[in-house]
Amino acid sequence: RQDARNIISDQEVILSVANELGFEFDEDESVYFEPHGRTQTAVVHSSDEEHISAFAVLPISVNTKMRIEDVDIESRIPLEVSDETVAEVKESIPGVQGVYVRESDGALMVDAVPTTDGARASRDPGVLKVRGYSTTIVSYGDEAADSLPIRGGAAMSKCTAGLPAKYGSYKGFISAAHCDDVTRLFGSTKNSGVSTRATMRKQIHNANADIAFYSVSSSNTLTRTRYASSATSPVRVGAPASVGPGTVVCHRGMTTGYQCGRVTSIAYKPTYSGACPGGTCNSVFVRVSAKQEGGDSGGPWAAGSRPIGIHKGGSSTFSIYSKLHRVPSGVQILS
Repeated sequence: RQDARNIISDQEVILSVANELGFEFDEDESVYFEPHGRTQTAVVHSSDEEHISAFAVLPISVNTKMRIEDVDIESRIPLEVSDETVAEVKESIPGVQGVYVRESDGALMVDAVPTTDGARASRDPGVLKVRGYSTTIVSYGDEAADSLPIRGGAAMSKCTAGLPAKYGSYKGFISAAHCDDVTRLFGSTKNSGVSTRATMRKQIHNANADIAFYSVSSSNTLTRTRYASSATSPVRVGAPASVGPGTVVCHRGMTTGYQCGRVTSIAYKPTYSGACPGGTCNSVFVRVSAKQEGGDSGGPWAAGSRPIGIHKGGSSTFSIYSKLHRVPSGVQILS
């Protein structure tokens, strides 16, 4: 298909230019791609005016939309939503499920569901005025989510939840960015029983990391726990950490359950097909001598009580994870 060829060609051009410009590919400067079926959005994070200008005039196809986010501007936008603002939103908008601040422009984003009498606030952002925000945008789902405790290591529809987290005032968790944009999160380590809707809100899916934040309804309970060796008794999430080669680390995945192994590299470069957008990964991932299978993606890696990574992939003889310090900006892991 021409669309697919355009998307791949655009990714190659953009990543080639990033390398030529000397992109650091760290938390302050990065490039990643957000897929949208036959189109994609190329997201560039940088505060270097020369770099920003180079991407602004880059010739790409109609299948790719370029979004350039100035790190300096982005860092000045407050992501936290106060309790007072939440109360004000609930007074004027029926069925509020959660709120967050959109980093690109500081708009107040509101998720809501129709109330029992079908009431909805106006969808016109110009009508809704919330103190301190120039724009308020309301997005309606079909129904309220079921209530359950949010824990790391719990099953998703096709992946595994990583760790409980917050994004602004949004409740949720982190998992792998290559999982579905909209999915179900279950209350146990198997994808059956009580579940709640989860929606990908922010991701880092590039040559350095494969991590996304998923939001859930405010009716769910955000915990500071994860499933580890036991599939029924979760443990407390410790402070995030980094480890070196030779360290024994363990992983909880929906398919393989609890697996442990030794770190064999902290500068691993995945080369399998589709490993990273554009086809090229940097040597920044971690390799562990522990098996994995499909469905384990997104699950938590830990050294003892301390979480260290989010599962990306591997084979029947080894696993790969993204380091936690590459979590999307503004996302807070609960520990």
